[in-house]
Amino acid sequence: MDLFGIRIGFGPGLGVLVRATEYVQLGAMYRGPSESHLAGATAPSRPDGFRLRAVPCVMLGTIGRYGGVWYDSTAEIALPGFSTRDGPVPVIYREIIAGVVPLDGRDDGWRGSFGVGLHALLVGGEVEVRPFELFDLLGGLIGYDPSGDDVPVADGMSGDDAS
Repeated sequence: MDLFGIRIGFGPGLGVLVRATEYVQLGAMYRGPSESHLAGATAPSRPDGFRLRAVPCVMLGTIGRYGGVWYDSTAEIALPGFSTRDGPVPVIYREIIAGVVPLDGRDDGWRGSFGVGLHALLVGGEVEVRPFELFDLLGGLIGYDPSGDDVPVADGMSGDDAS
């Protein structure tokens, strides 16, 4: 999964994005909002306790080296040499359901990726190749992590303790 990524989404969204590194990219992608963003949360609450919840976009697949399932809220615009992912507020927010998934889009390894994404109303998908991760893959075979994207094993989890 260092080299390839694939994601499938189910829920509201619209957009197309084509990327050949951050310097040759074009598109816009809108998905979500995530379940954690309530529609009208700043409005006064009704006496009967009714609250309109946002409709989530559920995604599953891989991002970077790991994968999982998550609610996704994306509002990305990509132009050659520019992406709204670099803004002061992340334009991608994820609420993890299962797996190891970055909470925002900044650590996805998108800068060196080649791929395409399409979301049409209720179904979407993305595929990508990250050829620069080949060095990380080969380093991982001998115990190194040049990209620094491996999840560390917590102390005491190896089962080697004699306590």
